[in-house]
Amino acid sequence: MRMLRSFVVAAGLGAVLIACSSTPPSNEQMLQQAGFKAIPIKTSAQQASFQGMTPHQLTRTTYKGKAVWVYPDRDNCNCLYIGNTAARTAYMKHAYSLLVGEAATNKLEDDPYWPTAEMNSLDWDAWGDPEAYGLYVN
Repeated sequence: MRMLRSFVVAAGLGAVLIACSSTPPSNEQMLQQAGFKAIPIKTSAQQASFQGMTPHQLTRTTYKGKAVWVYPDRDNCNCLYIGNTAARTAYMKHAYSLLVGEAATNKLEDDPYWPTAEMNSLDWDAWGDPEAYGLYVN
C-alpha cells in the first residue's frame, strides 16, 4: 500500500512539474476546460448579433430564461463560447491561479519595492537611527 501511495505521489509531483514548465493555456482552452461550449456562428442573424458583441470579453446575459456567460471569439474559431455560472467560476479560479503563479515566479527586477540582493546589501542601519522613526534627537 505504501509503495502505491509513493508511486501516486511521485506521479502527481511529476505532473505538476510538467504543468509548471509548459506554456500557459490560451483563454479558449481554459474556457473549454472550465465547461464552456463553443457554438459556431452559422446564420446571418447569428453573425449580426455576434458582430455587436465585445470580442474576447466574458459577458453575462440571459438565454432561454437562464443566466449564462458568453465569450465571443472572432480571431480563432469565429464562435461563441457559452457557459453557466459554475463554468465561469471555474474559469476565473483557474485564470486567477495562473496569474498568481506567474507573479510569484517572476523576479520583478523592475519593481523598486521587490526585495533583491542589492537592496539587502545596502549599508545603512535604520534600526539604530532614531530619525528614521520620526524621533528627532538633539
